[in-house]
Amino acid sequence: MSLINMVIFIISKHFYAENFNCTKQILITFWFTECNQNFEWSKIMRFKLHFIFICVLILVSVAYAEPVHVVDSMGRNIDLDAPAEEIGVVNLNVAEAIRVIGAWDKVIATDGGLPGTGLESYYPNLDKLQSLNAPNISSPDQKFVLDYEKIMEMKPDLIIVSYQSNVPMTMYQDMIDNLEPEVPVMFIELGIPDTYANSLMKLGEVTGNTEGAQKYIDFYNGIIDSIKAKTSTLTDEEKPDVFIKLAGYTPDQLYTNGAKSDSWNQIFSIVGADSITADVDAGWVELDPEWILGKKIDAIIMQCWSKFYPESFGYTATNPTEKTKAAEQIISDIDGMEIFSKTKAVRDGNVFLIDSQLTGTPRFIIGIAYYAKWLHPELFEDLDPEQLHYEYLKNFIGADIDLDKVGLFAYPEV
Repeated sequence: MSLINMVIFIISKHFYAENFNCTKQILITFWFTECNQNFEWSKIMRFKLHFIFICVLILVSVAYAEPVHVVDSMGRNIDLDAPAEEIGVVNLNVAEAIRVIGAWDKVIATDGGLPGTGLESYYPNLDKLQSLNAPNISSPDQKFVLDYEKIMEMKPDLIIVSYQSNVPMTMYQDMIDNLEPEVPVMFIELGIPDTYANSLMKLGEVTGNTEGAQKYIDFYNGIIDSIKAKTSTLTDEEKPDVFIKLAGYTPDQLYTNGAKSDSWNQIFSIVGADSITADVDAGWVELDPEWILGKKIDAIIMQCWSKFYPESFGYTATNPTEKTKAAEQIISDIDGMEIFSKTKAVRDGNVFLIDSQLTGTPRFIIGIAYYAKWLHPELFEDLDPEQLHYEYLKNFIGADIDLDKVGLFAYPEV
């Protein structure tokens, strides 16, 4: 049997072998055996055979991949023959997480959540990606309504969807019913601090980017662990009572999170604080102002959505030179509200503003750093949330942004 025929035989028998190292070892062993034969190969023939051998070895190395098995955030088994090479992503936080772990090159379609964030230019070929959305999407409530027919034509290896507790389960089930088994659907929770690192690693596994996932996990855990190391020693009396005013459909609505919001409850635990709404039997909920009156509130954190404050918040702020003045006006408005005006938070000047992009994306880790700094300044004199923001943008998004020249992300700035 000639060398070339032998190579072809080996490929056919071992190309999909369960043990890739076995395949490679067979090729290497055969090569040295063949080369030790007393044949008078010409230099050209030897060169050709060396080239064939190297190409085959590379081909086998690239083609071999182990099956992937993970359990998604809905407890469903996700089984792939190999890490996904073509994926679709649904929701901004999934898209950003994929960028963070270095797997953006595998995205072929999105639901369009990135444009308008100010970071879209740092997502290569974003404008060339296909849309996953159903035609004529106009209402925000339709953000998880997908074009199943189009997706079946694309046939991506995997669709990754943000799992959110406030989304009706029927919407998720609709995706499963319309896409599987032809197109696997993975639901991933990316807003819970305690499970975030595990979720990132699962994304790394299904995309074949575990090293990139681990790099970000090290950054994330480094911040969380350093904060916990200090707040874990606080007594109950040393933990401030905090009210988080979340963005609603209008700026004046009194939305917050209650007992069913694992994300905020865990965040407050990390930074050494207590939520005054921790016992409210709800997740994202609008409160009656009367409920707030008389409550002990040591600090107020207001989530600011750039949609309501386009001039002063976010990377796309239209009038960043006036951002401090705008922030002071927002705080003044809160101070003047009857339900807050007599609280300790207002008396002591502990009203803080946080941009929504530091709460609802993987950048929530930067938000956590700000909360710790605001609520326990004496414990975190050396903590620099803005520097962490710069590191995140540079190392995980590839963005070179001067934060002094864009809108606010936190106020007061520290």
